[in-house]
Amino acid sequence: MLRKFYYCFFLYSLPLMTYAVASAATTQQPFPQNTLEQRKIDAQQQQRQQQQQSNRQADFTHYREVNVDTATGSAQPFPEESPCFPISNIYFTTFSPQQRAIDQLTAADLNTEFDWALWTIYRAKDLTLPHCFGAQGINELIKRLQNAIIAKGYVTTRVLAQPQDLRQGRLVLTVIPGKLRQIVVRDHSEIAKVHKGTVWF
Repeated sequence: MLRKFYYCFFLYSLPLMTYAVASAATTQQPFPQNTLEQRKIDAQQQQRQQQQQSNRQADFTHYREVNVDTATGSAQPFPEESPCFPISNIYFTTFSPQQRAIDQLTAADLNTEFDWALWTIYRAKDLTLPHCFGAQGINELIKRLQNAIIAKGYVTTRVLAQPQDLRQGRLVLTVIPGKLRQIVVRDHSEIAKVHKGTVWF
């Protein structure tokens, strides 16, 4: 009687077990397809990233040579100009987007890490202050200061003159410190190939 009960229970349970196995197989069936689609998407995304990186490297390679021109000859003498403005003091200020107007700058604003370059304008011994500066004289002054800063290695730093009232007897030049976003070093030299004429033992 007990064996018959077990046998009947097994027969009744067999369809349920078959249904459970079939349900599990049906539930797990989409996973391989989803995995293949995800791998395909990942491969496409990786390919796009590699293409973008190749494009950036190509752009940097195209502009790999950076030449900085500095004056090799003697400085040009300051011309006698008319009209001109008598200047007794020359200052530097560091550029800032929040900077006030040049004429409103105080002594604290006229203190930069490039003040040492101001002494180079007297190197040619053709300038003493006060001096009456016109447009050409200011341009020559900026060129001397720019070359002095570049000679110290600050190749991306620039000097310019912003609008200001020169009747105050002072000239304030603005220094714009340069920053490098990225440096790419590439070796374009050819590697010597070893052949029968370059091998010695």
